Amino acid sequence: MNIDTSGSTSPFDFARAIADPTRQRIMQLCCCGWCSVGEVVEALGGDVGQPTVSHHLAVLRDAGLVRSRREGRSMLYTLDQERVAFCCGQMIVDFAPETRTAAVLRARVDPDLVIEDEATSKADPHEARPKAGENHEAP
Repeated sequence: MNIDTSGSTSPFDFARAIADPTRQRIMQLCCCGWCSVGEVVEALGGDVGQPTVSHHLAVLRDAGLVRSRREGRSMLYTLDQERVAFCCGQMIVDFAPETRTAAVLRARVDPDLVIEDEATSKADPHEARPKAGENHEAP
């Protein structure tokens, strides 16, 4: 599945959007299905009112983390799990670039990268390397 990154959420915007505990709860509620604002308010036990839930959903939508659709007079929301996973991966690549996980993520984007097994590598085992036979050294 391809993810549209043209309106990609920056790691900072992503972190800001998910930093709020209420938004985290809303993301959990919208994770695997479509929910109306009223259903989210009810699921939150009345702790948060409809205007506040609508505001939080707008923040999540603007960050690209939830999708919305109109059904009759109601607006329904669902978590865009692919976008959430992409943003999490982008944070790993940006803020933990020397980890094996970041190397794996970069290799998925650039299939020309090879990740060596730690047992066979004498260099840094977390570093992605070009395929054998490719010369990427400076002249």
